[in-house]
Amino acid sequence: MQVGREDSRGFNAIRNPSAFGFNPDRDGYRRAHASGQFGFTPARGHEIGVQFLESRIVSQYDTSANFDDRAETTVRTGAIHSAHQLLPNWTTRLRLGETADLNENRSAFSTSRFDTKQRQYAWQNDLRFGGLRLQLAAERREERVISNTLFSTNERDTNSGVGVLQWAPGAHLFQGSVRNDDSNQFGNRTTGSLAYGYRFGGGWRATLSGGTAFRAPTFNDLYFPSFDNPTLVPEKARNAEGGVHYDGQRISGSAVYYRNRVEDLIAFTGVCPLAGRPFGCPVNVNQALLAGYSMSAQARLTSNWSVRGTFDLADPKDRASGRVLPRRAKRYGSASLDYEVGSWSFSSEVVASGRRFDDLNNTRPLDGYALLNLVASYRFNREWRIFARWNNVFDKEYELATNFATPGSNVFVGVRYQ
Repeated sequence: MQVGREDSRGFNAIRNPSAFGFNPDRDGYRRAHASGQFGFTPARGHEIGVQFLESRIVSQYDTSANFDDRAETTVRTGAIHSAHQLLPNWTTRLRLGETADLNENRSAFSTSRFDTKQRQYAWQNDLRFGGLRLQLAAERREERVISNTLFSTNERDTNSGVGVLQWAPGAHLFQGSVRNDDSNQFGNRTTGSLAYGYRFGGGWRATLSGGTAFRAPTFNDLYFPSFDNPTLVPEKARNAEGGVHYDGQRISGSAVYYRNRVEDLIAFTGVCPLAGRPFGCPVNVNQALLAGYSMSAQARLTSNWSVRGTFDLADPKDRASGRVLPRRAKRYGSASLDYEVGSWSFSSEVVASGRRFDDLNNTRPLDGYALLNLVASYRFNREWRIFARWNNVFDKEYELATNFATPGSNVFVGVRYQ
């Protein structure tokens, strides 16, 4: 179980005095949250469990120079599940879950209420036949939106069926999957994938996969006040990926190439083509290409020292115009150096991103940045630990969205029990 509370005076949300909604005040927040999971085994091969989460945040933002704008958001999630081994080669799982996302915004212009609720039912069966593994699942998702704004569609039901087959003869691994989603808002879609892996020995393996994908816009994408786009259509994608991986005792790493062609990609742009959305909205990009390399490595240098790093080299673009997709960097990476001695642990981390753009037309550039973070912790015993984290040590100014500020140098100190 986890319980927490955070309070922050914050900083001015909009940094540009000439931008819409500028108000030279601090925009802070208060957040309280609790989560946990419990389970028991009534008999061998049978398990019943529950999970829950509740989080409430009251945050300030800017839309006017003369009003204290506030947003109150409460997220509640609860689920109950059971797993039963009916036969030595057959396990069945049942799950019922519900999530509520409740939002109220008070600005100088209006007060809006936007609540979404989702209920999900799932039945999964795992079967083994020698070296074959078969997974069959049926799902139902019921989505509802309640607001003081009227929408053409305020409910959506999706029925899904999933099948996954795995076969691992010797050093080979084959996997195939198929999924069907039947939505009463967007119709029936079938997607699937094929994957192959081979273990060379000595810690080396290679993987190759390809498939199709489908993603419907969320109700937040379609209807969230001042950030919505009710004209959105679902994404459809074809993807391929190949990679080499190494897992050794002291060193591990991977290098992966991916290429995803997406029709009607849902991307957020800071310059919305629809009226009444001064801070941007999601849009469909007719023909998008997401291609690039993703690399990672970690190594244990000595009994005390270790290093980790990731690097992504990408080409996220609109194929029709050749422009870079909004808020996606061509280069992104992180590196850390860790040191452990006794009950103490220390870590230094650098996170860096290349240049991005805030809009589809690439007229609003966002400069690249590099941040240094430092972390230290001390473990009293197996359960208790005290920790401190210093983010953005050099107080670097950078933007993730045009005109919006990001946290400067900040320090967190806390105690953790686990």
